[in-house]
Amino acid sequence: MRIVRDRADARWLPSRYRFAIFRLTAWLLLRRSRSEIREGLVLGIDRDQNAVESYTVGIWLTANASLFLLAFFQPYIFRPVAPVVAFLVTVIGFQVLITAFAFGPRSWRQQNHIELQSFTHMFVVTVAAIHFAGTDGWIRWVAWAFLLVLGINTAAAAAVRGLRGRIDAAEREIVAS
Repeated sequence: MRIVRDRADARWLPSRYRFAIFRLTAWLLLRRSRSEIREGLVLGIDRDQNAVESYTVGIWLTANASLFLLAFFQPYIFRPVAPVVAFLVTVIGFQVLITAFAFGPRSWRQQNHIELQSFTHMFVVTVAAIHFAGTDGWIRWVAWAFLLVLGINTAAAAAVRGLRGRIDAAEREIVAS
């Protein structure tokens, strides 16, 4: 892992973030920040290290999946119990998806499958959002909001890809100092 010492503005390096919305936001904040020297500060450059980003996306994905399951369960389960059941099924379902990779071929168990697991989780919830976007009722708005955030992240990914050269140059400057 690369590290940066004594540079407080390095907290805004886009390579410290995984998702495009956060990367683009970091790039904009990096451009606005001044070179700030802070003796003794050591920052790792690892895109899976940002707790705020990880928890925000995790809570957002779990909440949306729970709401989609709630909309599915409501006609069949006693209404006050349905949110609890939906949340528990979501959390257990996500854990099943994570541990499913542990039972693959031996070569799979020896690797880290964060990318594939993330894709699988996002794919399942996106399929549910697409399904519920075409229905009536309150869940339609949740589905469209989910798809809107997904679209914004896709646009941010295109912007980050277009800015790749400028981002890399700014990061090289900070890491080299």
